[in-house]
Amino acid sequence: MEEYRFEYIDQIKSIFLCISLPFIFYLVFSVMNSIDGNIFNVYIIILIPLSVSFLFYWLNRNRIKIQCIARIGVKNTEIESLGKLRIVCFEEISSYRIQANNSISSVLINLKGSEKIKLSTYSQFFHKSNTFNEYCFDLEDAIDSYKNKYNIEIKREKTLFEKKRFLPFLIIFSIICGLLFIINTRYENYNLWPFIFPVLWLWAGYLEQIKKKAM
Repeated sequence: MEEYRFEYIDQIKSIFLCISLPFIFYLVFSVMNSIDGNIFNVYIIILIPLSVSFLFYWLNRNRIKIQCIARIGVKNTEIESLGKLRIVCFEEISSYRIQANNSISSVLINLKGSEKIKLSTYSQFFHKSNTFNEYCFDLEDAIDSYKNKYNIEIKREKTLFEKKRFLPFLIIFSIICGLLFIINTRYENYNLWPFIFPVLWLWAGYLEQIKKKAM
């Protein structure tokens, strides 16, 4: 069996961490803003909450990581983490969804008994190697080979970037964000770059999916 060593995220802890960051920023920002304005200028008032939020994330980033060893065989995949070994036979799978790119990669396996197995990671933040993506690609190839060999039906669910409605949504969303950015920059002089980054990330994911199909 081919062996893969990688890290994936604890979903509950990662959600808690993501929710905590805006609250920490708001709390520190409120404290800084309540102090006499002559002591701190506007840049310091914003910079310190950002720094505290980032420090909180940096100190807790390893708490949401889970070490994993996975193996792929002809008829199953083995997932070993948190001291437990789970053997998933392909014949037990009713459907699956696999997404592997340079930002977010994930594996979702729906078993016939309604049980779900999900592994996901943020590739750019958790590891420099591409091992998890390799596992995703090889797992999909193994499932396809098993389906063809034994002529059984295992549904492959489309990822967000593969759905037909995603491109029209992305175009409309990009136009709206672009107009808001232009209007506010021209008349209000607000910095809306944080709202542009999600648009760029979505386009990057979509274009990467197109590139993957063309290969």
